Amino acid sequence: LAANYSNVTIQGGGTKNMLGSIVVGGNLTLTSSTLNVAGFNITLGGNWTNTANNTVSNLGTVTLIGTGAQTITRSTTEVFNILNSSSTGTVTLATDILTTGNFSVTSGTFDVSATNFAMDVRGNFTHSGGTFNARAGTVTMGGSAAQTIGGAALTQFFNLTCNNSAGVSLTAAKQIL
Repeated sequence: LAANYSNVTIQGGGTKNMLGSIVVGGNLTLTSSTLNVAGFNITLGGNWTNTANNTVSNLGTVTLIGTGAQTITRSTTEVFNILNSSSTGTVTLATDILTTGNFSVTSGTFDVSATNFAMDVRGNFTHSGGTFNARAGTVTMGGSAAQTIGGAALTQFFNLTCNNSAGVSLTAAKQIL
């Protein structure tokens, strides 16, 4: 079972190693040091803030489950393995993101923000519920293996770049504005 926390702040020197999956009802903040997730999962109800500007290593799945506003913040591109947006509120980017695995929106709103932060998805892109607000942002499908864009919900992309020699296929109707 995952350990439950209200808020988590990672600080101090060196590398901090997770010993299991966690559920954070509030915010996860990295102010210094490096976090090694060791393949475990993080379920988050609040903001993801990385002011340490260090890449979190060995991420499992990060699932966003907030009921209100959530943000993902870092001064450079934040890297996730698998990122699931399952909130009932709005998740807003305050940085570019890269997912080395799959990205999905199942409920709530996932918003690249008025700043139009970019997304680079190296796995599959699935939009099965809620709203994906692309605004004038760019989504790059940048994997090295064949990728899919799917899900039952209507997805509107403003700028979709397919940078994958193995190909990207649609498994459901999508719109590029």
